[in-house]
Amino acid sequence: VLLFLLFVSSNILSFRFGVRFLPYLTTSSIKLSDFESAVELIATLRTNSTSKQGLKYRSLICTIVRHDPYLMEFLVRSLITGFSHVVVYDNNRIYAGYDTNISSMLAPFIAAQLVTHVSWDQNNTDLLTNGDKVVGALQCINKYEKVADWIAYFDTDEYLYYQKERIAVDMLDDLLLELERKNACAATVPMTLMYGEAKILKQNRTLFEAYPRVCKVRPLPKILGRPRLTNYFIPHSAACKSVGYNV
Repeated sequence: VLLFLLFVSSNILSFRFGVRFLPYLTTSSIKLSDFESAVELIATLRTNSTSKQGLKYRSLICTIVRHDPYLMEFLVRSLITGFSHVVVYDNNRIYAGYDTNISSMLAPFIAAQLVTHVSWDQNNTDLLTNGDKVVGALQCINKYEKVADWIAYFDTDEYLYYQKERIAVDMLDDLLLELERKNACAATVPMTLMYGEAKILKQNRTLFEAYPRVCKVRPLPKILGRPRLTNYFIPHSAACKSVGYNV
């Protein structure tokens, strides 16, 4: 998928590539009409896929963030791929006087009903460890397992790429249907990194100038699973809860 995120202060621009894209917008720096336009643009990213189990979402991503400068692109990439919803566990330490308040940036995504924003331990001054992420990821999966057919846990420098017949926009449901036909409770997804281990080259630049485009697949996978059928061993493995299913 080719993604173009434009960081502009006054105009909403769009590219014609199956979907439209949006600038970095905050409710504190734009007019209400611009905010409404941003919500309208973001809403065009909504997948047409619906739950096969009569649930709220066909697919959902849990992610944990702290001072993640590429959260905007992560959200857009994930929604364009075909994920129905993203739950952002926000560990920015704003109540302790650190990091960035992302509420305004997420506001148009929330208004479009594509993102849920969860404040998570934001008065903590400790380092965010991998162990902390495991706790948060499992908490998110367990909380939302009854509202989505499929749930994945990704960091914001990772994304899922799937194409069929040279089309990648909103094609995730085709993959999920194939997995369901094969009685898969989960799939291991090779970690495709957008930037190469979150390496920042140049701060305070446009997104394409600031971060390296080292897109590569790592041997360690992340898990895309059917939560009612899957035991998640965050971050890299899973097992089926019942006989007759496979990973």
